[in-house]
Amino acid sequence: MDQVSSFFENILAVEPNEADQGAKEKSRPNELKQSKPMADKLKRKSESDFAFWTHKKEGNDEPKSTNTLLTDKLMEKIISMVIPMNIKDQGALNERLEMQKTRPPLSVNLISKNSILLNLRLSVPFETIDSIIKFFNWDNLTFTVGVLLVITHIILNPYLIFVLPLFQILFNVMVPHYLVLHSTDRSMLNTRYYQRNPIPDDGPALHESEIPKPVPELSNEFILNLTDLQNHMLLYVVTYDLILWATNGILFYKDENISSVVFLGLLTLGLHNLFVLPKVVPILVLYLPIKLMLVISIWTATIMFHPVIRNVLLNWMYNEETRLYFVKLNNQVEEFLLNLIVKVGDEQVNIETKQAEIFELQRYDQSSKIWELNGFTNDFYTINSPMRKLKQEYLKVKDNDTNEDESSEKSEPVDINTTPNINAIKPPIDWEFNEESWKLDLDVNNWVNSNLLADLVMIDTDEKWVYDLESSTTSESFRRRRWVRTCKRQSTIKDPSQSNSGSAYSDYLL
Repeated sequence: MDQVSSFFENILAVEPNEADQGAKEKSRPNELKQSKPMADKLKRKSESDFAFWTHKKEGNDEPKSTNTLLTDKLMEKIISMVIPMNIKDQGALNERLEMQKTRPPLSVNLISKNSILLNLRLSVPFETIDSIIKFFNWDNLTFTVGVLLVITHIILNPYLIFVLPLFQILFNVMVPHYLVLHSTDRSMLNTRYYQRNPIPDDGPALHESEIPKPVPELSNEFILNLTDLQNHMLLYVVTYDLILWATNGILFYKDENISSVVFLGLLTLGLHNLFVLPKVVPILVLYLPIKLMLVISIWTATIMFHPVIRNVLLNWMYNEETRLYFVKLNNQVEEFLLNLIVKVGDEQVNIETKQAEIFELQRYDQSSKIWELNGFTNDFYTINSPMRKLKQEYLKVKDNDTNEDESSEKSEPVDINTTPNINAIKPPIDWEFNEESWKLDLDVNNWVNSNLLADLVMIDTDEKWVYDLESSTTSESFRRRRWVRTCKRQSTIKDPSQSNSGSAYSDYLL
């Protein structure tokens, strides 16, 4: 542990402490201190983005050792570097981050502690899983048939489902613990039947009551629970991958035609179950042997899991002729559904496109009598522009104000955003340019009339400039012209002709 601690200290030694940072800030020149608000802004943004790693739970005053702090700090650094920030479903991630702020941050020591506490109490779930596996594997014929008989009785008499849990508590919890207090006198009984039919002593209690406790740490049962936890993790992995393998070709629009058919089918079935099924079910219950069909289904499914029958079925499933048969049948069903609902053709759907616009804005310099580039912007900046009106009002107040101190304290209004280089303009979010360069819009009258600017500007049809109307209320004069460039939606599809067939799932069935 000392070697690990020294290793962490060497890694984290490059970070100065607060005192060193304060000394360095004092020694900085004034030019750098002026940029401190921007640095503080970026720092606050960074802290808000990763606040869930550094959040401290209120009321937790338990001191941490140096090794713990160093380990947690290193984990936070590693996670901040490897966590993906381009997750598509950002809304769900933000909700999880908000919930995480109310919980302790990620900690190696906390993970280890909670894992041990959980593993001390996992005997009952793993025993249940083992019983289910033993039931389907037919390891004990009497046990499997007995469970099937119990299930059959519950199906035939549904009220038994409210009786079974009560008897489970009585005979699996209370009776064994009563036998602990009033243990059987084994000297008076044949030990051959003692474990199967114990008879409690009718005298006073001979032992103290035993409350179930977590298994001792590092005991044989603890190691066994840890081993089962390691192995049974794959149950979720296999189930998750099996569901994705079975639905990746129909639910996630890998093939839009097939997924569209499935969407219509599910919608129709959902409406049927909502409006028609409530009227049909009472009739089916009266005339169909629902209970008998359910009993036969459960017994058949369990018998199919018998090792002998299961091996025969797996050999048949992995036969090449069987695989080709089902592939052919699947193609026929897909073709029928597509021909029935969707018009299948070789026509390619055109990618959505639109036209991006930008305005070249120039200001007239009264001293030099020339037009100077003000920048490229997405605003017309005509005389009715809100930002232009706000700036003019500010300039009027500033000129009429005789108190220079008061005028200097007032902040300028936010002006229009411009860029001096048209090639630096980026396309809209989730779009990309479809043309190599910007083109001047030669149809000036069209965009002026469509934006209701005809009464505010003068048009130069030769050079395609649009000038401000002369007015006594305006202190500055501007002209602008429109540049356009076609853009299209971004697409990550590399090969549209790629096969839609899913990968085989045979690895999980072997």
